Amino acid sequence: MFDTEKYFKEENSKTDKVYREKIAELEKIKKALEKPDRLEIEEYVYSLTKKVLEIAEIESRVKPGYFEKNTFQVLEEDNRKVYFHRLASEYRGGFEDLEHCAEKFGEEKGKLLSFFCNQVYKNLRFCFSNRRFFMVRYLEKIIKIWEAARTGEDSTEKLREIILSDMKNLQTDEVRQIFKEQFDPEFSLFKEVIGNSDLSDPKYIFSYGRYVSDNEKRMAKFLSSYPDDKLKELGDKIYDAYIRGFKISGKTWEGKPYVLLLGSIGQEAILRYLQKRLIAENFEVLYMGMSSTTINEQTNYDFKFSDSLYLDEEYTNSIIESTGMIMEEFKDTLSKVSGLINVAKFGEVPFVPEIKSVRYQPSDTQKNLDKRLKSETMQIREKYLPMSAISFTIIAFPSPEIGDNFEGIFSDTIEINLLDNEKYGLIQKRIIDVLDRGDYVQVKGKGENRTDIKVALKSIENPEKQTKFVNCLADLNIPLGEVFTSPVLNGTQGILHVKEVFLNSLKFVDLELVFENGFVVSYNCSNFEEPEENKKYIKENLLFPHETLPMGEFAIGTNTLAYVSAKKWGITHLLPVLIIEKMGPHFAVGDTCFAFQEDMKIYNDFDGKEMVARDNERTLLRNEDVNKAYFFIHTDISLPYDEIAFIKAVSSNSEEYIIKDGEFTVKGTEELNLVFDKS
Repeated sequence: MFDTEKYFKEENSKTDKVYREKIAELEKIKKALEKPDRLEIEEYVYSLTKKVLEIAEIESRVKPGYFEKNTFQVLEEDNRKVYFHRLASEYRGGFEDLEHCAEKFGEEKGKLLSFFCNQVYKNLRFCFSNRRFFMVRYLEKIIKIWEAARTGEDSTEKLREIILSDMKNLQTDEVRQIFKEQFDPEFSLFKEVIGNSDLSDPKYIFSYGRYVSDNEKRMAKFLSSYPDDKLKELGDKIYDAYIRGFKISGKTWEGKPYVLLLGSIGQEAILRYLQKRLIAENFEVLYMGMSSTTINEQTNYDFKFSDSLYLDEEYTNSIIESTGMIMEEFKDTLSKVSGLINVAKFGEVPFVPEIKSVRYQPSDTQKNLDKRLKSETMQIREKYLPMSAISFTIIAFPSPEIGDNFEGIFSDTIEINLLDNEKYGLIQKRIIDVLDRGDYVQVKGKGENRTDIKVALKSIENPEKQTKFVNCLADLNIPLGEVFTSPVLNGTQGILHVKEVFLNSLKFVDLELVFENGFVVSYNCSNFEEPEENKKYIKENLLFPHETLPMGEFAIGTNTLAYVSAKKWGITHLLPVLIIEKMGPHFAVGDTCFAFQEDMKIYNDFDGKEMVARDNERTLLRNEDVNKAYFFIHTDISLPYDEIAFIKAVSSNSEEYIIKDGEFTVKGTEELNLVFDKS
């Protein structure tokens, strides 16, 4: 199996002497602090010292054969030691808890100490891949904090100097580590685990060094006994969709053998068949990583804006420069990447954050720097890995955390993912024919849904050869089932209201966005009692770092089977956007679906028409100033069929209904309603 000690030998050789010295110093500090009645800062240092020494002991045992020779119980215990302090049950009242730290040390000092604790805990996982050279700097900082505390020099300014002095270098090295994992063909850990492990022995799931919960264990066990013919069919379906994506977008994979794969721990049985198929077709596989259950959403929420501690112009310039340098290092591999396949998972219980009394808050200057950082790093990525030259496919499967009906939900998801392209392509063409005759689309909610919005559509010069909507099947994303366009901003206006929706893993209650000329002009929700907290919640978690966003996409989902299945199992709130967007109309705030690819011609199947609505008024500014053209956000907001009074295409001389009272009305779409009748 892949030997991380050997792979990182050169980097470790430069710091191993210092690493051993720092471990020895920390042993002395720990011993000195093993006393009753420790002061708060002593308790802080003792807690971190004890934890990193425990992790260093694990790292010392991670030698070739560690994952193969140890028992499941030993591997599970080591995994738990690394991640235990990050669990929600342990977070509150610990030193990573910002509110607790602020209470003990004061707000400013507490923010620094909480942030540093978070940084240490996040990087402990590198013990499983022998990255001592990366861990050593955190050992040094703990010792410096102790020296400052011991001599009474632990002022806020002194701690700021210790903790934040080299954030540019730390961030740069962290990005480089990510790139090495993803784009260095010699880093074959993921490929080897998935290709060579005994999948009947679940201990392989610890080999990535990621957090492993009961969900990963149950998923691996479930798929280890799943029928081989079904797994092969899934692998072939995903591969065929990936190739189809190139064909519909006029791109090529010739001369670009690398395919980036992103999966979830426990899905190895699916990924193995996909990996085999790709290799058989002369592709080479690189893994972007293997995800696992989120350890603690509250931690992620609390530290969302922690870069406000150090984000300034110097840091921004440095990260932009280092991003270019790192991508230059990997340019040969990047130039041979054909695209990405993401095998995702869903089923995590939606997160409702607790709003803490102490929070990290970016200034207006920092918001602008954040915009610039996103924009310029994206432009650098476009230079080395242009969206116009690569394709992608994404598919998702339920995780056992979805509940007791997991096996039934998984079976239904397979059926939904394997729906027939040709049948749905013809049905969706009939919907597009009606939409193409409209100047705008009007969507009206019913019952408690207050949606009443007009979406302006691009005009077409040649209806025989041009269309306003993409006929989206199982290619770029699976399952199939939507037609979508880029709205004209001028004239797009009205209210979009959703009673309950989960966006970016966060719950929004009674979300209401008001649009004028395509942009959000006001917004509200009912998550909190205080009106200002509701507006702040939307601003920070939907719009940030912008004051407003345009409507970048309008779509109508046609996958009624997915909708009925979700209702049957009661899991609508647990579904990913990938599936939700196929279950009714949806609106995306932010960029269009064609960002950085507007000049590439796209043709629909079944009629060969060119989809011409790839730009809006903002993206047309890209040749003048790319920073004015893009927002680097794309968030889909969906409405369920049963909350829709109607969707109709309106022109100067006609009104044609697409959906009325929750059912499709276009001639030739009757089959979409059959599942409603059966349910």
